[in-house]
Amino acid sequence: SKEEDIINILTDNFIPQIILDKEIKIALLCYLVKGIPLKQIQRGDIHILFIADPSTAKSSIARELTQYMNKYTMADGTSSSGVGLTGAVIKEPLLNTNVLELGAYPKANHGHCIIDEFDKLPKEDQSNLLNAIEEGVLKIHKAGVHKENIETKVATLALSNPKYGRFDPYKAIKDQIE
Repeated sequence: SKEEDIINILTDNFIPQIILDKEIKIALLCYLVKGIPLKQIQRGDIHILFIADPSTAKSSIARELTQYMNKYTMADGTSSSGVGLTGAVIKEPLLNTNVLELGAYPKANHGHCIIDEFDKLPKEDQSNLLNAIEEGVLKIHKAGVHKENIETKVATLALSNPKYGRFDPYKAIKDQIE
């Protein structure tokens, strides 16, 4: 930490097997550290939406990042739902009652959650995550189960493809992100 050139040293040695721009490596390093909550602001977690063309090693980067994390969950937008990310109410046969099964987000509390193929996650489920990401808490009211203030203080990395599958160099980037 006393090295004058610490940022360059870290970025040069961070995931060296995958070629990335220095700015992307810095952003991913910041994501790993998670940020620091400020006194006047409750949120301190860093959230990243990483959009790149298919076959650009997004999933490989995600797998590499997990070796630096103590607590994390991974989800896939193609096979996950909002229920799988937040929580589901299931019937417990032994107790003959409904119980809450926590999803990937609450399970990662005080850690990291990586959502691959975020663009494949239905829009409704993406918006359901907004509260968990923004407020750091989740409220679930389903099938007679009512839980308030389920902590979701989670740093999020959402990996996505561009709106039309690939970036078009002749169109504005903002028009290619949904």
